[in-house]
Order: sequence, then C-alpha cells, then structure tokens
Amino acid sequence: SEEGMDSYPLIRACLETNRLNLSSGLEVINLLYNAYPEAIVNAQALFRRGIDNSRFVNGVEDFIVQQLRYAAQASNLQLVRTQDGNGRLPLHHALEEDAPLGAIKLLVQ
Repeated sequence: SEEGMDSYPLIRACLETNRLNLSSGLEVINLLYNAYPEAIVNAQALFRRGIDNSRFVNGVEDFIVQQLRYAAQASNLQLVRTQDGNGRLPLHHALEEDAPLGAIKLLVQ
C-alpha cells in the first residue's frame, strides 16, 4: 500500500469500499467521518493523491471531494464568518445541503 494510506481508518474504509459493497462502505465511511472529521483535514494530501490516482470508487470519491470542500471552507476563518448576499454563512449552506455531521463539526469549530 502507498505510504501513509493506512494511517487513518477513514482512508482505509475509503480504499476498501468498491461497487459490490458501496452502500455499506459509505455507511462505514460516514460513521468514521462523523466521529473524527479532522481526519479529512489531517490527511488531506493523502485523500487528494488517492483521487488523483483513481484509488476510490465513484460514490466514495464524490463523498471525499465534497468533504474536502467543506474542510477547505472550515479552515478559512474569514470565509466561515462571511455571510453571502442573503446573510447566510457556509454553515447554513452545509445544513441546507444535508451535509454529514462531520462537515458541520468542522464548520462550527
């Protein structure tokens, strides 16, 4: 396995999920992400490398890309506190988009 890819249970779950176990795999991924959303931030480079190397099945890659987007927003304190034209924050948009609990946790830290 690539160096570092086994460092986080979230990455391992993403790598082990395939077309045959996609539904249950995504459930496990969601549970791990909601429990420890910082994994997506701490291992951002590994997740991006996995995407670049097509290591993840489509549904999993879509999930990761979306969570990386929330993580990027959460890491920009000015962006997190900036309202859009309707007075809404990124947190409001995430809630509206039915984002996972992990994304909400990152946005309210």
